[in-house]
Amino acid sequence: MNYPIHQSWLELLENIDLGIIAFLAREKRIVFQNRAMQNIVAAGTANDFSQLEKIFLADPEVISATKPSQHKLDLAAKTIGFTIYPQASGLHWILASEITEKTYAQKIAENTKLIEMLDYIFFNLTHELGNPVNSIKMTLEVLINNFSKYSEVTRREYLVNLHGEVKRLEELLKSIKSVNMFEQLTVRNTDIRALLDNLLQLLGPEIEKKHIAVNVACLQPHLHCQSDPRALHQVLLQILGNALTAMAETKDPSLDIRIEASAPLVHIIIQDNGCGIADHKKKELFLPFFTTKPRGIGLGLTIAKKLLTQMNGTIEITSQHQLGTEVRMTLPGASANER
Repeated sequence: MNYPIHQSWLELLENIDLGIIAFLAREKRIVFQNRAMQNIVAAGTANDFSQLEKIFLADPEVISATKPSQHKLDLAAKTIGFTIYPQASGLHWILASEITEKTYAQKIAENTKLIEMLDYIFFNLTHELGNPVNSIKMTLEVLINNFSKYSEVTRREYLVNLHGEVKRLEELLKSIKSVNMFEQLTVRNTDIRALLDNLLQLLGPEIEKKHIAVNVACLQPHLHCQSDPRALHQVLLQILGNALTAMAETKDPSLDIRIEASAPLVHIIIQDNGCGIADHKKKELFLPFFTTKPRGIGLGLTIAKKLLTQMNGTIEITSQHQLGTEVRMTLPGASANER
């Protein structure tokens, strides 16, 4: 079967920079190949269908596809991007171009972003570790140089301060460890209301002490989601803890928790009327070591987002300074027959 290509089209296709090849897969025959394609794959492979198969058609599914498909390959130190266009007649077209520079630029951009993030993390980690270490060092120096002069009461005060700084270091190291603590999640059906009731009971003394009005609304009873209960417990504990802290100076503190479903998803919304978050700080919320708390470490939201992502969930935070914050977490729902 012949597939004639008009001469004027041949001249046009022959002289453009984009590599083009047309072939019949069943007959294993190349119908057309322009110079740009020969330069991409090497001139010696012109009209050699076996070479074409090795380079572009190594995956059998490429030929069986009925829709255009995009691919990328490494060839002789070059990165080639190509698209295969199948036609009902049995003719296939391949359009290809070298994207080495583009790929290299993308890798450079990705590496630069990674380096910037690592610089940010290590700078803040050094700062967070450095503060208590310097405080411990200075306190020890003063205590050692004046140990015989100080009374027992003063010595005890210095030792208490030292214990406090060591405890801060311990908390920091625990938080860092928590980043990788839940590497292997076991996702299963989770009763959200039962989990929340357990958490609110755990936080009961603090809620009562701060006179916080708590309202839990679940429009549909017995809502379940797909999650790792341990990980979700950690996430909700972090979000609720942030809310309680944010309402420390609020006159009439209130905490509203809503559980909603919009198949196939379940939403957990936690809203407080606390101090809120300033606009210039909102972009940094999920960055490691970012915190608005005087003695905070700044890994809580980072860990929460990581855990939710691992459970195919999301988290969104909206806030108004001095008015309050809303945290919306979304997770896959569990159908009735999965419970």
